[in-house]
Amino acid sequence: MYKRQKEEVIFTYPGLYAIYVYRIAHVLYDLGVPIIPRVMTEIAHSSTGIDIGAGAHIGEYFFIDHGTGVVIGETTTIGDHVKLYQGVTLGALSTRGGQRLAGVKRHPTIEDNVTIYSNASVLGGETVIGEHCTIGPNAMVRDCTVGDFTEINASQTNESAIGSHTTVGPFAYVRPNSTIGDHVKVGDFVEIKNSVIGNGTKISHLTYVGDSDCGERVNFGCGTVCLLYTSDAA
Repeated sequence: MYKRQKEEVIFTYPGLYAIYVYRIAHVLYDLGVPIIPRVMTEIAHSSTGIDIGAGAHIGEYFFIDHGTGVVIGETTTIGDHVKLYQGVTLGALSTRGGQRLAGVKRHPTIEDNVTIYSNASVLGGETVIGEHCTIGPNAMVRDCTVGDFTEINASQTNESAIGSHTTVGPFAYVRPNSTIGDHVKVGDFVEIKNSVIGNGTKISHLTYVGDSDCGERVNFGCGTVCLLYTSDAA
């Protein structure tokens, strides 16, 4: 079996090359050097397909696997021991504000020990992904706070708060103004709209919960439709 040498990884992996260039460009960016940091990162972008804004703040032990199509916006904050796969976007929601948005945080915060899989989009300056989270392939997280040790799998979450040790999806849709508690299981093909889901609740697949305030440790069976519901029952 072929065994890769360290030298092969260091000199041939595009993700490492893009990170090397970013590290130097970021130092120059912090020193206020004009133009050159952008030129450096664009050269790396052209040769690797990985676009890292020189102004992004990226912690230690950061790794990009494969890498093609990765975008990391200028005001992104990334903690330590974070891993990204190809096609990941850590982006902004809109640039219509133009230069008025200069210096405003427009991109997400990714805390320590997070893994984000291929083609996931994590968007908006209000988004915070907690420690030890997993964002699965093809997920979209937009202006959400996500607690520690949570998994979002091939689902869309929008302008909502998601607790820790929670699993969402696959194929779930969380609409704006929803709050999902800790240790919650949101199954596949579930839609949640403008609702509060209490700690320890389980929502089975093919379920709709809209404009409701659910108590803790509630179990929703498959195919449930829940509207304008309020419960404190466990």
